[in-house]
Parts: sequence; structure tokens; C-alpha cells
Amino acid sequence: MRWTRIVAMLVVVSMLSACVSYQPIGIQTSSGGDVQLSAPIVPGDRVRIVRKSGEVSTFRVVVVEEERISSDTMTYEFDDIESIEVQRASDERTTLILVIGIIVIASAFALANEVEEGIECIFGC
Repeated sequence: MRWTRIVAMLVVVSMLSACVSYQPIGIQTSSGGDVQLSAPIVPGDRVRIVRKSGEVSTFRVVVVEEERISSDTMTYEFDDIESIEVQRASDERTTLILVIGIIVIASAFALANEVEEGIECIFGC
């Protein structure tokens, strides 16, 4: 019965990391030079950017200004960013993983009970 708890914990831990994904954020520059993002980025968000040079950076946002975004160590101008993605919770993935997790955990407990009953039958049914 102890191993079923371990399996259940491993399933839950692996499910938690799959509930988030990177969502693309559109960057548009107006004729006046103002940068418009298709969704807000706020301090604390985790982002992945691809610069026009091809360099990829992933970091936690510390400051967002009109023309730039900053991490603890670097500042990136929006004009120099080819694409930007923000890590967000995915409702669909979370629901799917929750359902799969419940099925796996229920199956593990059912299997454990079957194995336990089988062992009891072997040694004195």
C-alpha cells in the first residue's frame, strides 16, 4: 500500500509542472513609435524572448516600461525583440491533467487492493 502513495505523489508532482505553458504575445509598433503588446506583461511574469539576433532568453520580469522590459540583470528594448512569450496557466491542460491524474490514482489504488487480496489468497485464502 505504501508504493501507491509514492506513485500518487509522483503523478501529482508531474502534473503540476504541465499546467503552465508559454503563450505568444504580439508586439506592434505604431507609426509614432509607441509599442503595443497584445496582452499585458507585469513584473513577476516569466517570459521567453527571441531577439532579432536569434538569441533566446528566459527570465522573470522585474520592470516593464513603454519601450523596454527588464530582468534582474538585463534590459531588452522591444524594438530588438522578434517574439515574446509569457508563461501562463493553461485551463485546458490543467483540466485534462486533473482528469488523467484522478484516473491514474484511482487505478493505482484499485490495483493495490487487487494485489493485496491476491497475496492474502496465496497465503491462506
